Parts: sequence; C-alpha cells; structure tokens
Amino acid sequence: MKIQDIGGLLFKDRSEVRLTGIRRLWKRQAGRQRKQLHMLEQAYANFESTIAQINNMIKDKGKLTDLLDQLINEAGMTFGSEHVFLSLLEGRPQVFWVVAYKGSCEPRETTLDQKLMGSSYAAGQMVYITSRENLEEHLPRTLLGMPIMIDGKLAGVFEVFFESGKVLTKEQLKLAEIYAAQAGIAVKMARLNDTLTRKSEEIALLHEVGQVVAKQPSPSILLEQVGKTLSAFFKADACAAFVVQRHSTPPVVRAAHIQNLLPADVARLEFLLTNGKESELWQDTNRVLVTLPLAVDKTAQVMPLFFRQILQGAIVFCWDYVRETSSDLPIEATLATIANQTAMGLEREHLYGSIKKFGLTDTLTEIANRRYFDFVLKKELSRVRRYGQPLSLVMVDIDFFKMINDRWGHQTGDIILKEMGSLLKKQFRATDLPARYGGEEFAVILPETDAATAYALAEMIRVQTEKQVFAPSTDKISVTISVGVATVEFSEYLDKLTEADLIFAADQALYRAKSFGRNRVEVSEWRNEELAD
Repeated sequence: MKIQDIGGLLFKDRSEVRLTGIRRLWKRQAGRQRKQLHMLEQAYANFESTIAQINNMIKDKGKLTDLLDQLINEAGMTFGSEHVFLSLLEGRPQVFWVVAYKGSCEPRETTLDQKLMGSSYAAGQMVYITSRENLEEHLPRTLLGMPIMIDGKLAGVFEVFFESGKVLTKEQLKLAEIYAAQAGIAVKMARLNDTLTRKSEEIALLHEVGQVVAKQPSPSILLEQVGKTLSAFFKADACAAFVVQRHSTPPVVRAAHIQNLLPADVARLEFLLTNGKESELWQDTNRVLVTLPLAVDKTAQVMPLFFRQILQGAIVFCWDYVRETSSDLPIEATLATIANQTAMGLEREHLYGSIKKFGLTDTLTEIANRRYFDFVLKKELSRVRRYGQPLSLVMVDIDFFKMINDRWGHQTGDIILKEMGSLLKKQFRATDLPARYGGEEFAVILPETDAATAYALAEMIRVQTEKQVFAPSTDKISVTISVGVATVEFSEYLDKLTEADLIFAADQALYRAKSFGRNRVEVSEWRNEELAD
C-alpha cells in the first residue's frame, strides 16, 4: 500500500489518520485507564482498611451495625447515590431485614419471594436494571443489586438506587461487588464470633448445672438451683420448678421452687401440669420448651423434664411481656442435655425413694439390696430387647476382706462395707444402680452403657478405692478391689439370654481379675451367641 503523506497513514478504507490524532486518542484512553485504575486501587485500599476494621470490631466487641453503616455511607459517596440499602436474610421464615441504609425513603422488610429480582439474588447473580423512560416520579430509574454470599448461600443483598437512568461502568459494578464482599466478610466474622460466644456460654451453663446434679441434692434443692441458673441465663422475670410425686396415686405435681410468681399463677401452672396430659406438653417428649397459656400479656414457657418418656418434673420461665418464641433455638441441644441430666437426677431420687419405701435397701450399706438388684436387672434387660441400647454390669469384690475381719474385727469390716457402699453411690452416675450383692461383693447396673464406658467407670472406682482411707475413726486402712465387667448388646440371641448369663459373665471377669493379682479391672470377652447356646 502506497503511503501518500509521510505525516499520516492510509488505511484500507483510504481514510487518513494523522499521527498527532492517534497520540491524542492514546492519551485520552490512557487517562481514562489511569482514572479507572486509581478507582480500583482506592477500592482495594478501602477493602483492606475494612478488613482491618472488621478484625478490630471482633477484637473490641464492636457492633456489626456500626461497621455496616460506615460501608453504606462510603458506598453512597462513591456512587453519588442518596439511596443505598444493605439487608440481611435472617429468621424463620427467612426475611430480608434492612440493617443499614442511606436514603429518604423508609425501607421495609420482605421475604425472598416478595423481593424484586429475588430469584436472581438466590442464584448469586448481580441485578442491574436501568431505564431512561419517563417512569413515575417516586420510582428509581436505575437499580444495582449485589448478593451477599456466605459459604455459597445467600445471606443478604447490597443495593444502590439512582433516581436518574444512570449507566454504570464496569469499574463501578466491580466496586459494588467489593462492597458486597466486605459486608459478607463482616457478617460472617460477626456470626462466628457470636457462635463462639454462645458456645462458651453454653459450656459454662452445662458445667454449672452438671456440678449441681453431681452433688445429688434432694429434688427440691436440685430444681431450685437448676431453675435459678436457667432463669438468670434467659433473663426471665419469674421462675417456678415443679416435681412430679409419682409415689402418689394418681401422681401429684407440686411446686418445689417459686420466684416472683403470684399464688394464682402457681395454682394455674400446677393445674396445667397435672391435668394437661392431652396437651402438646405430653404429646412430644422431644420438645425442649413448650409455650403455656398463662396470661394474655405475658409469656410462659415450660421445660418438661422427661426421663425414659416419664415426666419427672418441669421448670417454668415467665416474662412480663409477649416474647417471641421459637422451637428452633441455637441452644436447643444444650437445653435438651440439661433437661435430661436434671430428669435423671430426679429419677435417681425417685428410685432411691422407692427403694426406701419398699424396704429394698441393704440396712448396712444403705444401697440397693439383692432383691432390688434382681428386679432392676430383669427390667433393664427387657429394655435392651425393646430399645436395643447396651447394658453393662460391674461386679466388685473387696480384696482380702477376710484378713481385714480377722485382724481388725467384724465391726471394722462393717464400717468398710458401709463406706464402700457410699463410695459406689457417690462415684457412679445418677442412672446407675449400685447394690450389695452379698458379703463383700457389690454389683452396679449401668443402663445404656457400652463396654468401653463401663470399663472407664470401673477403672475410676478402682482408683478412687485405692486412694481412699477407710475407717478413719479407728486404724487407717487401705483397701483395694477387683472388678469384673460384662456388657450385653442388641442381637438376635437376646431372647435366649437371661439375667444369670450376664451375672455369670461379669463374675468370670471378676475371677480373672483376682487370678491376675487383684486390684485390677477385667472385661468379659463373651459373645451373646455363646451364652445363648
């Protein structure tokens, strides 16, 4: 191609472009690129600054809303818009709650289905709508919306509205994406911090209640202390705890603890708990908190205390206002554990009360005697057949007990037996049943306990026995024990097994412990099918 002018270039369409013109085009394009690059650099600088602020907020326990308000104000200035909104998708059912906004119009909460372009947000897609048509005056001409995604799920939206039909550049769209990412990081870190705080509080609550239950107080004291602890945790205005007296026919519900409740309210609650067997309180034993119809302007929630589907008692919390209730609480699992522990403690007291009432205690050791042991073992083996949960049996024998009687006398031997019974009662769990099997031999029934847990409990009692000093009022005597453990689990041979089979297996393990030198725990290696043959 022939060049006609050394100062210009001739293209295929024979149009001539001056080199000076090309330079001017390059300069303008480079200037726009530098400006865009500067905007992006500033945005990333703001992004890093925001991350630092988020870390400081978590460290200093600042408010998430303060940081989001700051993001909205910065976005409003950056985009030159008077209408910027940030909504979080929360609650059940899920609703977009406006947590930060800048604008003259008042934002409203809305569901995902009601949200403009909600399906696009749910799919993680940006929404960009612009129109230069002559729309109604109160409607914006341009909408830019960015979904806030956390772990691949929609957590909220960042939206900017313009009253004019403004066309946004790619750089501005990128900035909106950065603002949405900043908000997502802030929300995620704040939620993680809230979760850690809540879990820490739950662990402290579990520990506090566990200490109360471990002390094995009377039912009234147990319910009072657990009720006070939970009432303070829930910031309730009033609290009451009730125990079911199952020895009565029919069972009677009585108040064991009352705090800031009127007598009329207490009577109403007792009536509901006694006569409400057709209500939802007794229909679903898995419910942790059930709302009761106590008063129109108040909220009352009851935590039923079920153990093995039998109502042992209940703790009621009251607030002097209409409180939002939900069956899906973050703390529900913790409350279920607390309710189960408390109910187990009440069941234990009921069992010991039953033992004393029917004369099924050993008069010397004050634990269950052989008769009650046989009754409970038969009952628990039936439960294994019905529900498939494991059952363990621990046999305990005091080493060289005859030598103790021969050297220190039978009175000292009786003191050691009594203290051994107290130690077993203290060290094992509320659901376990220690009993005097005969002479210096004891047995402990461990419901719903596998072999590994049974061994750990048996080893714990062996160590505690070795550490304890017996008969301190006379000579200080050290005692050791030999322990045998046997466990039965659900199998097709269960119908053929008897209580004698389980006792024999535990006794054989005990004999092996003595043969191997005493002061040790041995676990039976029997199999259900072998004993069934």
